[in-house]
Amino acid sequence: MNEPTTTTPALCLATTAPVGQADILTPEDVASWLQVKVKWLYDHTTRSKPIVPHLRLGGHLRFRRAIVEQWLDSQLRTSCA
Repeated sequence: MNEPTTTTPALCLATTAPVGQADILTPEDVASWLQVKVKWLYDHTTRSKPIVPHLRLGGHLRFRRAIVEQWLDSQLRTSCA
């Protein structure tokens, strides 16, 4: 006799957010987004007065998308020709 089987929905935890949706970004993510080399990004986060806003989590360099977007907006310059 075949007994009916019940399936319990598995708990699914995404380990990464969909592309374009992550709030915390890696240096590689940000470098690709800004179209700069990862080395440039590290250089501009390790200065005594860092240019690019970042955070360190357990020794890992990370970036908050919203903060980087605000920083980018602050970098806009208008020409006064």
